Amino acid sequence: MVTQKEAGKINNPDNNLGSNQPIKDEIKTSSAVVVANYGNKIIVQDENNFRYKCHPRTAISQLVAGDKVLMQPDKSEVDRGLRGEIIAKLPRKNELSRLNSHKKLCPIAANIDFILVVVACVPTPQPELIDRYLVASETLDITPVLVLNKSDLLEEDVKGKKSMWDLLSVYEQLDYEIVPTSAKTHRTRDLKKILKGKTSILVGQSGVGKSSLINDLLDREVSAVGPISKGIHQGTHTTTVAQLFNIDTNVNGSIIDSPGIREFDLWHISKTEVENSFKEFSPFIGKCRFRNCKHRSEPDCAIKEAVSKGLIAGMRLNSFHRITESSRDNS
Repeated sequence: MVTQKEAGKINNPDNNLGSNQPIKDEIKTSSAVVVANYGNKIIVQDENNFRYKCHPRTAISQLVAGDKVLMQPDKSEVDRGLRGEIIAKLPRKNELSRLNSHKKLCPIAANIDFILVVVACVPTPQPELIDRYLVASETLDITPVLVLNKSDLLEEDVKGKKSMWDLLSVYEQLDYEIVPTSAKTHRTRDLKKILKGKTSILVGQSGVGKSSLINDLLDREVSAVGPISKGIHQGTHTTTVAQLFNIDTNVNGSIIDSPGIREFDLWHISKTEVENSFKEFSPFIGKCRFRNCKHRSEPDCAIKEAVSKGLIAGMRLNSFHRITESSRDNS
């Protein structure tokens, strides 16, 4: 607990402890984390795991799941449930963003330790989408983990299992951790070991079982599960706002379920940043004949030569091309 006067000393441009608002030493504030932002109300959780419905002071910018805040409980409304006011947003160590419907870049989660990229045999994995998440992870210095969900479906599908591991072996060779899971058979022990004491976010295309995985990790149903569209093998969106959940006390970690998205835009990241995020490109960067080489049809391209020698996977170079086509250098 800190006093409101101490809160005012925090070096944070988003706080709203202005001179026109009185500071009272006797009023205590609590540290809290944002669970979800529903627009007209923000749910936060304090250090004792109590949850409050809050409203932020007007000068505080957009809050997202994972944000650390200072909150002042309102004890006068106990009969209406726990309520309070968010008086300051603490600095973020990182934030994951995406484009909204108005083509504006907006944060969806903050203060993340792991990005859990969930894939499954159904719907069919999209390597470019996986690579977009990995680029975001590398750029933000967040550790990515590839989660192979619905692994039970591969037990008797020899062809499907080979196809899936042919894809995942590309990432395994790049030292990305791969964790098989199955919400159906409750295979989540190895994933829980990774989540221990950390804040992680689940991302991935719709239908890969993120909501089912959340429910199994928490051992209770907190997230709706949608069906797979039979015609195109894409899932229906079941999560509409990013939400933070606590995993049991043995794990003592948090997990954020993000809105289902089929695309992950990286237009705000430069070509150089994208290039540096493909870790296997590193030994060959700067060795092309042309300094501004796009690694397409240029002669003496070191990256293309590495692909021809099997040192870089062709699908990764294809992802690089598609991602850089939408980067800010080409906008």
